[in-house]
Amino acid sequence: MNRAPGAAIVEAHGRNRRWAPEHPAQRDEARFKRDIVSKLDAFTLKEIRKATGLSLAACSCIRAGAKMPHTRFWEALSDLVERLVAQSPTARKD
Repeated sequence: MNRAPGAAIVEAHGRNRRWAPEHPAQRDEARFKRDIVSKLDAFTLKEIRKATGLSLAACSCIRAGAKMPHTRFWEALSDLVERLVAQSPTARKD
């Protein structure tokens, strides 16, 4: 049985509210856009969705820089980009 319309949104907002107090780190949107969003073009929407669990539409908006994801998704997106950087032939192997 399908959930009532809007139930998924209400549930997601609840997860965001519960997540925030446990992760009081600063929100540096400029750094996130510069270091993460700028590199998301290297990934398919399905790869971004797999990393975040967000809808393809939301992933498309994030990848295009049109939408800023909640900070609880920043780590997953950062990890995705870090894997790309690590696989780069110019990546340092210290």
